[in-house]
Amino acid sequence: SVIVLSMDRAGRMYSEKVEEVNEYMRSKQLSPMLREQVREYYTIAFQDRKLFDEASIMKELSPALRMRILEENRKDLFNRVPFLRSVDKERKDFSAMLSTQLSPLCCLEKESIFEEGTTGHEMFFIYSGLVELHSTFAPSDTPVVEAGVGGLLTVIGPGSFFGEVACFLTQRRTAGARAKTVAILYVITSEDLADCLEDFPTTEAHLRRVAGTRLNRIEDMK
Repeated sequence: SVIVLSMDRAGRMYSEKVEEVNEYMRSKQLSPMLREQVREYYTIAFQDRKLFDEASIMKELSPALRMRILEENRKDLFNRVPFLRSVDKERKDFSAMLSTQLSPLCCLEKESIFEEGTTGHEMFFIYSGLVELHSTFAPSDTPVVEAGVGGLLTVIGPGSFFGEVACFLTQRRTAGARAKTVAILYVITSEDLADCLEDFPTTEAHLRRVAGTRLNRIEDMK
């Protein structure tokens, strides 16, 4: 195993990072349960046990090459999201631009993504796993997600997106979100999203309509 690791620099970087994290958790005397969750996060986030300094690699490439690599890396995500899978030229061009701004996020089971009523600056796309959306305004006959966070509005899965209401309509989060299962998401900030949409008015109008519709559903529950 030592020989294999010496030949695999990315694998060695991953092993060194995990060992560094383990040393940190020991020095801080973190609880066994929290240590296990951190280890689980690394196992899920780096399923191939490889760690790369992607930002450094991308910085060295030309803008055109960087966009092509990121497009290919995000291809699986775009194939899962009907909104991004469109053959319409504007939508395809927008997806290419979006690929340069998305960042992956790994969420463990039952982990909170954001809380209802908080300020929101990110929009999320689900690559894998399930996400629960909940609200204190949910009908009384809906299942309670957790004490203090309200009832279950819906469960969404791969190909869905959420968080756009706060980004487009200058609203606080109209619902909370948490991972129902282990989930891999892709995130974009509202500022980067605005930059991506600058040349795509039809796509922006579509997303604003979706955000307006979802906001109205919450308003009708109040």
